[in-house]
Amino acid sequence: MTGRDIYGNDLPGPDAEQLVPGCVIAPAGPPGEVTGGRDTVTEALAVYLPVGTDVRLTDRIRIRGEVFEVHGAVTVHRSPFTGQGAGVHLTARRTTG
Repeated sequence: MTGRDIYGNDLPGPDAEQLVPGCVIAPAGPPGEVTGGRDTVTEALAVYLPVGTDVRLTDRIRIRGEVFEVHGAVTVHRSPFTGQGAGVHLTARRTTG
């Protein structure tokens, strides 16, 4: 964070990359759609990260060299039996075209 805008919202700081090992990536829906006669491809991935990974809705994620945006809620899962953390889930999305 580098400060606040006139509405009191946090302003993002410079991009900083952090390698997070132990992630699982899976498709989160069919890609592609045509809008206005133009091919637009939207790729959505379900991303499962290790317990304690700090991810926010405003973050961007690099997967296989491509940059994706966090789309929707970041969910922290816990075991219903032990209460221990079971991981972090998010949907990453990128649109081209």
